[in-house]
Amino acid sequence: MLANALTTLGAAGYNHLSEEVAEAEACLREALALGENLGHVKVKMKTLRCLINLGGYAHTAVEPAEAEAFRSRLNELLVQMGREPETSCSICLDPLAPPADGAAEDAAGGNGSGPSDSCVYMLSCDHQFHNRCLLTWQRTTGNAACPLCKK
Repeated sequence: MLANALTTLGAAGYNHLSEEVAEAEACLREALALGENLGHVKVKMKTLRCLINLGGYAHTAVEPAEAEAFRSRLNELLVQMGREPETSCSICLDPLAPPADGAAEDAAGGNGSGPSDSCVYMLSCDHQFHNRCLLTWQRTTGNAACPLCKK
């Protein structure tokens, strides 16, 4: 189920084919519930990471606040594994948590298809960045690797 959701997300390009993204999102939610029921940490981490990365996109039901809740759950898992989760974006050095006053909605991208500026993107290495910061860094450097660990 998780593999199917990830494949569908990859094919949909996260923000181009809304029906496929919605289907993948539903599969991810089911995979998360299954991972929680079975206590499978790797499945929970992988699905939470994907749901976090969907946060704020126009074609998903994952609102930025829900994505932040998923990020908190994933950070708890990281702490349980003895790893320290990030609290600030290593690119702009601003806090990763969205502003408490609801300003995250005001910072949304101009075309409505991408995430808001304050949404967090989590790489497979578990390093976290603001979506906009990571995209700008990747465009200017031409490098798709993690800015911190180069994976």
